[in-house]
Amino acid sequence: MKLRPLWILLLTSALALSAGGVSGCSSLKKKPKIIKPSAHDMADQSGDTSFRAFQNRLRKAVSKRDVQMLASMMTSNFGYSWEPGGEGAGVFEYWSRNNLWPELELVLGEKFVPSGNYMAAPPEVTFDNRMQRILKGLESYVIDNWETISVIAAKKCPKDVSELPLALEEKYIAVDVKAAFDNSGGTLVALHGSEYVTAHGTYTTDTLPVHIKQGVGMLKLVEAGQCVRDVGFKVDADTFFVIGVIQ
Repeated sequence: MKLRPLWILLLTSALALSAGGVSGCSSLKKKPKIIKPSAHDMADQSGDTSFRAFQNRLRKAVSKRDVQMLASMMTSNFGYSWEPGGEGAGVFEYWSRNNLWPELELVLGEKFVPSGNYMAAPPEVTFDNRMQRILKGLESYVIDNWETISVIAAKKCPKDVSELPLALEEKYIAVDVKAAFDNSGGTLVALHGSEYVTAHGTYTTDTLPVHIKQGVGMLKLVEAGQCVRDVGFKVDADTFFVIGVIQ
């Protein structure tokens, strides 16, 4: 089920943390059948009596929808959603609203394996999590050492090497624009004839704040779907997101 990869690692990590008394290329698409702990993983607790007792209590609480029991087994900053981010209060309402209780029961029936300082399920999630950390680290390394790496990489894939700097620049611009949007740091403007419609009201060319008008003017020059650094994003011919707010 498609929801599982998004929140199961957070779920099992937080639950395992609350059980603190327990002692203790194409090939990238393939997931190993057995996940072996790395040097940084905690010892495998799956056979530990205390951990198994904790699992049984947890499964019973979930099957009965016993939120009081579950709350006593969870950390106060329990994470239950990656996008949008969510933790702590609201977890049970979130599970009910999105009909995730049956999904949770299925996950708790799977095998738990070590993942960092936690026991997590299903095993595939631990592989995905490690791989994401590795790839993120490689991305930073490549960017920091691009002058050297580009010489080597150009021998195998010259086209990709020549296009990567521009692709990275576009990525960082898009990230900045999205951050402005997520943090209410911009203004959505819709053109309606000669008027500019925003959440703050409708303006004319003479009354629209100068910084918003300048942003719209610059975004008109690019194609729909493009971002401009420190300016914003052009949705379509008549809709723009401009970085900066109307006071």
